[in-house]
Amino acid sequence: MKSPEVSRAGDERRDIETLRAEARYQRERYDLLRAKAYGGRAVASKRLRELQRMAEGAAARLERAEDDRRRDPPDTTIRGGSDG
Repeated sequence: MKSPEVSRAGDERRDIETLRAEARYQRERYDLLRAKAYGGRAVASKRLRELQRMAEGAAARLERAEDDRRRDPPDTTIRGGSDG
């Protein structure tokens, strides 16, 4: 059975990976619509701003989570037995 510390470290890694995926997805959606607009296609500027805001928000959440992890790294020491 995993200790709570090891389990928490795995959860945090998964959370960071999820945030990375979300940030990448939002950025790609924004970049795609922006490319369409530069290519001359009709694009609602309101929608472009909305996607930009969503991409920036996802990037900020990821950055905050990574900063928190650097500031307070999880304790992955396995505790248990007695070594003497």
